Amino acid sequence: MGNHVHLLVTPQDRDGLPRLLQRLHSGHARALHWRFQRTGHLWQARYGSVVLDENHFWTAMVYVEQNPVRASLVQAAGNWRWSSAAAHLKDADEGWLDFSAWRLQFNPESWKRCLQLGLADAQTAERLREATRSGWPLGSDQFLDGLEREHHAKVRRAKPGRTATKPTDSTSKSLPLAAFATRN
Repeated sequence: MGNHVHLLVTPQDRDGLPRLLQRLHSGHARALHWRFQRTGHLWQARYGSVVLDENHFWTAMVYVEQNPVRASLVQAAGNWRWSSAAAHLKDADEGWLDFSAWRLQFNPESWKRCLQLGLADAQTAERLREATRSGWPLGSDQFLDGLEREHHAKVRRAKPGRTATKPTDSTSKSLPLAAFATRN
C-alpha cells in the first residue's frame, strides 16, 4: 500500500471528514515538502468516501485489513505495520482506534476468522470499490430508505438513459411498429 491509504471513520458531524482530511493532507504535504525541499501537489486526487450501513462497514473493515495480504505485501493481515488488524487481533487499543462498536460484535478470535475467511465473494469487493469510486451510499434497502427520508434526496443511482414518459391520454398510446411500415 505504498500508493494509497484506507481510513474507516465515522465523523461526528457533516463537516468532520472534510476537516480531518484537509488537516491530514496539508500537514503531511507541508512536512514532506520541508523535508525534501519540494513544492507542488503531493496528492493525486481528492479522497473517495462512501456512506455505509453497519453490515457493509464491517465488510469494508475486512476488505481494508486484508488489502496488504491481497497485494502480497505480508502473509497475514496482522503483520502489516500500518493496519488496525494487529490491534484488533490482540484487542489492544493503541489510543487511536475506537473499539467500542467493534467489541460489541467481535473478539480477537472471531475477528481472526473473519480475516481468514475474507469477503464472501468478489462481487462484494467490487460493490465496495464501486461505491467508493462513485460516492453512492452502500447498504440495505431499509438503510437507503432512511437516508432518503432524512436528507430528502435520492441516494440510489438511477438507471442510465432517459426516463420513459407515460401517455397522458388515449391518443398518445404507443403504436405497434407495423403501423409505420410502408406498403408496396
